[in-house]
Amino acid sequence: MAALLRVALIGAGMYGRFHARWYSEDPRTELVWVWGHGEKRRSRIARDFACSATGSLEEAIMDDSVDIVSIVTPDPFHYEPTMMALRADKHVLVEKPMATVTRECEEMIAEADKHADKVLRVNFHQRCGGNSIKMKELIDGGVIGKPVSAQVFQGDCVTLADRFAWTGKSGPHWFLMSHALDLINWLFSREPVSVFGCAHEGVLAARGHDCFDTLQAQFDYGDAMAQIETSWILPEAWSKGLWFGSMTIYGEMGRIGRLPGREGLILSTDKHEQIEVPDVRDEPEGLNRFIKCVLGEMQNDNSPHDGLVVTRALEAAEESARTGKLIRLC
Repeated sequence: MAALLRVALIGAGMYGRFHARWYSEDPRTELVWVWGHGEKRRSRIARDFACSATGSLEEAIMDDSVDIVSIVTPDPFHYEPTMMALRADKHVLVEKPMATVTRECEEMIAEADKHADKVLRVNFHQRCGGNSIKMKELIDGGVIGKPVSAQVFQGDCVTLADRFAWTGKSGPHWFLMSHALDLINWLFSREPVSVFGCAHEGVLAARGHDCFDTLQAQFDYGDAMAQIETSWILPEAWSKGLWFGSMTIYGEMGRIGRLPGREGLILSTDKHEQIEVPDVRDEPEGLNRFIKCVLGEMQNDNSPHDGLVVTRALEAAEESARTGKLIRLC
């Protein structure tokens, strides 16, 4: 029987708890450490999932028995633990966005290149769900012809932004658009060449958060385009089921739309039909694929380069929104 992969979890918040549960239940892994700023949260995870808690990054990451470091810190705080883990020669899973500064992504990649036998994976897990898998299959199969454009809306309630102490160091584009942009890049099988952004500010600033309320960005792919809008100021009564519900891909011969709030697609070509999708939940499957990469059972299909492309494009979208200028990416 193969030895269990020993995991240090860096981050004890809402999503850190999901990681803790998954690693504790998966037969290939053993959760041994949880790190978090808040003593109560990390102690609760340690108690619930039978691992050790620490307030020291070094204690968790530098443990020689640890094989995997899973980083679930807030958006702006991925760089330090990722670099520490890479230098310690660990496999690393880092949540999206890879970083909120392009230079930090480049330094992560440069360090990862020194450890070629270890996996650095960015957890763009929305590629891994049933809807996304089926959309990719239909697009690559030519069912709607060459993709021409995409429209995506993502949003969340203003009360969610109020829950995070780090909201002012992030924003709806880092928290939400990072997923959507990676998904479009993957579906289109290409990277954007330029971006133009528009933003609204004021609502969150009045609540003490120095970030955009809403950001809308137009990404040019040369022979295709994508319009992605994200908002962090939706009312509490807004249906949570629509969090990632508005997404449509248009091709030269048809369109694919995602059904709001549930799994399923609408395909329109010479007829209009609902398409059944694989019963695959994206969040568990993202972690499952990471473990498969570590075990050498599959290639890393969420590469560090993918993370760099998203961060560079979102930094440019921020710059465009503030300057009113089109920003070229390559």
